[in-house]
Amino acid sequence: MIAAFYLFALSIVVGSAPAQSHSTVPSTPASRTDTVRGEINESYKLNSKGDVFVSFIEGPVEIEIWDKDVAEVHYVREARSQVEYDCESLTIASTDNRLDLRHKNKKSSECQIIQSHETLRLKLPRSANISAEHIEGRVSVGHALGSVKLLWIEGAVTIANAGSAELKWIEGGINLGTEDLLSEGVTIQNVEGSVDLGLAENLNADLQISDVEDRVSMSFASFNTTGNRHERTHTARLGTGGPLISVTDIEGSVRIGRSSVK
Repeated sequence: MIAAFYLFALSIVVGSAPAQSHSTVPSTPASRTDTVRGEINESYKLNSKGDVFVSFIEGPVEIEIWDKDVAEVHYVREARSQVEYDCESLTIASTDNRLDLRHKNKKSSECQIIQSHETLRLKLPRSANISAEHIEGRVSVGHALGSVKLLWIEGAVTIANAGSAELKWIEGGINLGTEDLLSEGVTIQNVEGSVDLGLAENLNADLQISDVEDRVSMSFASFNTTGNRHERTHTARLGTGGPLISVTDIEGSVRIGRSSVK
């Protein structure tokens, strides 16, 4: 670990180790006297193509991308009381090749009905492979070159760029940009909301879209459309063809253009 700071009334430095697990420490009460607030601000060494896993976060997740072999974690959680705060924790485990962040709940009678809110902001190496699931809030990812896998997201998804993407069971729509695809391509499935794809002009890929409730449109090319009005499949070859971009089971519209994500 490069540095670790738990922020409460005073800052306490935690010793480094190659792989550890940490939980949040509450600070003094926040603006409301009955609210308990805790923060984690930590940095970990992570190889440029390391794997990052995030799960069960009760709030938004923002992932910034930078050109450093370092992962930064900035986390805030608030609860109505100390008792409710102690019912939950964030555990962090790290090695040079992997970073895991998981929300955990204490199993006890006093923790059956609680109210809390989390926010998580990460800075990750540009080529890291990112996976997040069971997130109760929006998810945003910067200009990544590795894979991005998001499952069971209760909020809108915005990805400036991904080398490959698997996005399934999204409640809130998707805005995805891609400049150059890895062989895994893009899979988008089961989305409650619209899908906007921003594709680079020189991208070589094959496109297949099916089971879309609303309109399907592409600003720079035409589709080959098959099937009847209720079960249409739209296909297109971009450039010389290449990795598959598959979009299916969309409860909204699908729009394909250039640079839809800045």
